[in-house]
Amino acid sequence: EIPIMPPIDEIKDDCIDCLKKIEKEIYEKFGNKLILECVCKYGFPVDEINQYAKESNVDMIVMGMEGTSYLSEKIIGNITTSLLKKACCPVLAVDWQVRFKSIKNIVLASDYKDTESKAVLTPLIDVAKLFDSKIFILNVVQELETITTVGKAVEGIKINNALDSVKHSFHYSKSDDVIESINDFVEEHEIDLVVMIPRAHSPLHNLF
Repeated sequence: EIPIMPPIDEIKDDCIDCLKKIEKEIYEKFGNKLILECVCKYGFPVDEINQYAKESNVDMIVMGMEGTSYLSEKIIGNITTSLLKKACCPVLAVDWQVRFKSIKNIVLASDYKDTESKAVLTPLIDVAKLFDSKIFILNVVQELETITTVGKAVEGIKINNALDSVKHSFHYSKSDDVIESINDFVEEHEIDLVVMIPRAHSPLHNLF
C-alpha cells in the first residue's frame, strides 16, 4: 500500500494543538506573567527558525539536544547542531535530561584564533550579570602546541577588556581531546553553562 500524506493544514493543526497543551502546562506551573505565543511553520527547520528569529527580533533561541528515541535524537540533534552553526542569534542548547538551576559558573571555550569582541560577547555578559555568574575562559591546546604566544596574549587582553564588567578568570589545559578536556573542566569547577562561538576553520567549530 502507498502511504497517504495528511494535508499540511491538518498536520499544522495537530502541531498547534500539541503546542497549546504545552502552553497550558507552562501557565499552570509559572502563572500568566509569562507571554507565550504558539507558532507552527512549514519548511526546512533551520531556515524557518532563522527566518522567524529575524522577523521577530529574537534575542535567543532555545533548543533541545536529544529526543526520547534514536530517531528523534538524530533528527532533533542534527537540527540543533546545524542551527548552532547557522543561527542569526545566540542558541541555548539543552540536553533533555538537564534540569534548570541558577547559572553561577560559566565556561567560555575559546581557541584565541579570532578576536572575541565585546559585541559578540554581549549576550554572555548579559547572562552573567543577570545571574551574578563568574566566567571561566578556557583555552584547550594540543600537547605539542605552545600555550603562551604573542598572538594569544593579545587576544587574551582583548577578551579581558571585553569582560571587564563581570567576574572572570583565564584557564589553560593541554590535551589532544578538546571535548574530554572541557568536560573535565566542567566537573572540576561545577560549571552550569558552556559557551562556544563557532567559526569557520576553527577547531571549536568542528566540535559541532
